[in-house]
Amino acid sequence: MSLMLDHTEDFELISENKEKFKSARWNVLKRVGGEKEYQTRFKALYSKTGIYFLAECADSEITSTLKNDGEDLYTEDVLEFFVQPDRRYPVYLEYELSPRNRELVLMVSHNGAKFYGWTPFHYTGERKTAHIVWNDMHRPESSDAFSLWGGMIYLPFVLFEGVAEHIPQSGDVWYGNIFRIDYDGGEISRYAFAPGCGTEFHDFRKFEEILFL
Repeated sequence: MSLMLDHTEDFELISENKEKFKSARWNVLKRVGGEKEYQTRFKALYSKTGIYFLAECADSEITSTLKNDGEDLYTEDVLEFFVQPDRRYPVYLEYELSPRNRELVLMVSHNGAKFYGWTPFHYTGERKTAHIVWNDMHRPESSDAFSLWGGMIYLPFVLFEGVAEHIPQSGDVWYGNIFRIDYDGGEISRYAFAPGCGTEFHDFRKFEEILFL
């Protein structure tokens, strides 16, 4: 199963610009662990400067208390985006987004047995990502009572310098996975776009193709 990205012009991440994804395909994550069958789906586009994602997560109980960027967001409800520009190198970007609109950005190296992540250097200006989060009950960010949460993120290509040989063009192929972790009352459920990874979401050898159309 490949992720196919149509081309778009760059746009600002505001709720009104969900419409920019109108013609893009919905991709549904498969449950790979746990019992909760929450629908999780996303769309993706690319421009001359980066990749855009829009995601929606059904939920009945939000677990999201961490209030700072860079914290261990994966210990609570989270969306995780893994993007590997070149299969020859076991290095990829991991981007995490919480229901409170907090992010964790890591460049991960993986030797096949162990992996570790580093935060980006000079993470400012054009190298910085963009992200927003919303929910369908229009509650303030501090609320936990959501029935649906989602968000948009933008990953600039310049953040991949040293890993990607060039900005992707039509016909190029990268690799990746989109993963969701949900915590409900101590029960953990996991969902993946690359189900071959199972719950081992860092298994880059089983990432799916990302096709730039």
